Parts: sequence; C-alpha cells; structure tokens
Amino acid sequence: MSTAQKQQDSHTGNIESFLESVRAIAQEGLTYATGDYDIDRYKKLLELTSKQYANITDEQQEEIKRRLFKEHGSITPKVGVDAAIMNEDGAVLMLKRSDGAWQMPAGWVDVGESLFGTAQRETFEETGLKIVPLGYVAVAHKTPDKYPGVASQINICVGSQTVPSDSKIILSHEHTDYKWIHDVEEIDNWHIGQKRFFPRIFEAYKDQSFIPGIQD
Repeated sequence: MSTAQKQQDSHTGNIESFLESVRAIAQEGLTYATGDYDIDRYKKLLELTSKQYANITDEQQEEIKRRLFKEHGSITPKVGVDAAIMNEDGAVLMLKRSDGAWQMPAGWVDVGESLFGTAQRETFEETGLKIVPLGYVAVAHKTPDKYPGVASQINICVGSQTVPSDSKIILSHEHTDYKWIHDVEEIDNWHIGQKRFFPRIFEAYKDQSFIPGIQD
C-alpha cells in the first residue's frame, strides 16, 4: 500500500471514529432527552451524521438515516463471532467473500442468542457444517480509527471439535470459494482483523487451551 493510500485510510478512519462518537451522543440523547428543543438538536445531529456517512461510503443517506434513527438507548459496540474450524489434518477453514477477501465463518450475535449458538448458526448457514463448540480462542476489538469502514465491535473467536478432513462444504450466497490452510502465508487478501487471530488459533488447538464457555 502506498504512503498516500495509508494517509487516506487513516484520514477516513479518523472521520468515521468522530462520526461514530457524534452518532452515539445523538442516539443516546434521543433516548433520554425530554425537552423538544433538545430532541430537535439530537435529530439534527443524526441527520448531519448520516449525510457525512453517505459522503464517505457507497450507501444512500436516507438508508443510513433510517438505520440511525431506529437505534436508540446506550450505544455500545456490536458483538460478532468468528468460528475457527480445524479439520483432522490441522488445517483451518477459510471462506472467500464476494469482495475477494478471506475470512472464517462469522456473523453478528442475534438478540437472545449465545455466542456458541452464533458460531453454530453462522457456520451451518455459510458452510453446511454442524460444529460442536469447545470454548473461546480469543477476543479482539475493532474501531473505525484503526479499521476504516467498520463500526466499533467486539469479535469473539470460538473453537470447536475438529471435523473430518473430507467434510463437504456447502457455500452460501455470501461466499464464492473456500480452502483449508495450515499457515497464514497461504492467504494474501485477508478480511480486516482476521489474520491476528491465527497464531492463537493454532496454539489453542495444539494445546487444547480453549477458554471455557459458561452456558446456562
């Protein structure tokens, strides 16, 4: 990546980080404000924020505004799960996204869903595999200042029982290809934030050092 591109990404990330802070203030304000003038000010902040988001993304302002006005309350990072699936040969499953980047099966946690449940659901939806989670591999944090284009999020990597090496993979419409890897160098186009999990993934499977999940 060129120096100019790095500077542009850094600038975009700083803008997104600022907009996320303004968005959170406005959304929380709309939840707790009681005066009409304050409510109008927070609405104006959200409208301005949606306009700026539209300027730096490919999304339409009206769609962004609709989404922002829908979310109220204390604004916290989104929670996502990444499923680290290893086969009996010690290789980890990777999926190729429609944008060409590679990632593990992953997705947001639904309301009322456990982290293990998310790992199982996303894995089945994206690969057709039924996994048995063993525990957590690692927890990571993404923010728009470091990862332009993403919302603030907590990502939990879940490990599971190994699957047969000849497991049949049924891809969803979200992915175009898959492969099993033994080393990070086998991927040259990582989805943002994924590569950093891998030293810990191989260590966790080798030592069976998963962090236990407490289930009700």
